[in-house]
Amino acid sequence: MFEYLKGYRCIFVSGMQRSGTTICARMIQWDLKISTCYWAGVKTDRIERYFNNPNYLFTKYNPLLLHSPGPSHCIHEYTAEDVAIIWMKREVEDVMASAKKVPWNPTRRAFSAYGIKTGSVLGIENKVKALYHAKQNYWEKTQKFQIKNWYEVEYESLAEHPLWLGKEDRGKKLKTRQIKPGGTLQGELEHLKRDYPEESK
Repeated sequence: MFEYLKGYRCIFVSGMQRSGTTICARMIQWDLKISTCYWAGVKTDRIERYFNNPNYLFTKYNPLLLHSPGPSHCIHEYTAEDVAIIWMKREVEDVMASAKKVPWNPTRRAFSAYGIKTGSVLGIENKVKALYHAKQNYWEKTQKFQIKNWYEVEYESLAEHPLWLGKEDRGKKLKTRQIKPGGTLQGELEHLKRDYPEESK
């Protein structure tokens, strides 16, 4: 499904939180057989740790995969001929429903990155909606025009991938779908192969 990303040295997976960035990163990792997916955190320092560090010699045969919904406001700054940036798209109502279920509450840092004062938005649902529109507007009007290789992925399209789980099956096979702060998905390919032996052949 994501074979078209082969050849890039670095792949960012970004967008609004709760829009499917995690499962999309897993699917890319699976399709391209990337051993590790790094969590980019909420500040640029973690991106810098990997992106410009000579100790991480990532190539088109072993790309750097960065799960980056937190620092989405600055991903356009890393554009290059050998960098691909994926932006997840999901309906705002579905994002709000997912945030409510977890639950997930946008942080003050997330708002400040887009120039929004948290005191002006009350209630978790309103905060999620406000951040969603801020991110989407910045992406549509500013960011993607500055990016050399950008791709938009509709959340619903992920259902075509063999790693996709319907609502009734989620949590049964993959106990931890979310990438934990400060962590990676190192060794995740072996874990996925155990859960999906047929698809991994």
